[in-house]
Amino acid sequence: MKTISSYTCFMKDSRLNIREEIDKLIRFGIVGILATFVHVGVVVELSTSTGLHPVIINTIAFFTAFTISVTGHIFYSFNITENKMKAGLKFLLASLSSIALSNVVLALCMKILPVPISQGIAIVVIPAYTFVLSRFWAFKPSSS
Repeated sequence: MKTISSYTCFMKDSRLNIREEIDKLIRFGIVGILATFVHVGVVVELSTSTGLHPVIINTIAFFTAFTISVTGHIFYSFNITENKMKAGLKFLLASLSSIALSNVVLALCMKILPVPISQGIAIVVIPAYTFVLSRFWAFKPSSS
């Protein structure tokens, strides 16, 4: 009897953790979509209203969107209550590594696949990579 009761208690805890992780993933996605819209909006605005080089425009857009992302993830996706600066710096590193990985995935895929398919693969792989890195490194609670 005790074993069944312990197992049932474990299963309830596991379901709760899975639900919490799914909630974090959904919130992460919402923040990511918002940051993407901001990034695109900044690119469109600066492209049509300035003579800046596209790389400079994209860099400005990246850091503008990053501000949305890091703030959203600290206060909404992962609800960080301590060491916000440390979490933000780790997320910056995670984001920069995501850009690098995105370019590597894109370049490798383009050797054997058409560009749209290569971009599609990067669009799927990179957010998953960024979520895992964010959840289990950048925004990992101190007590874990």
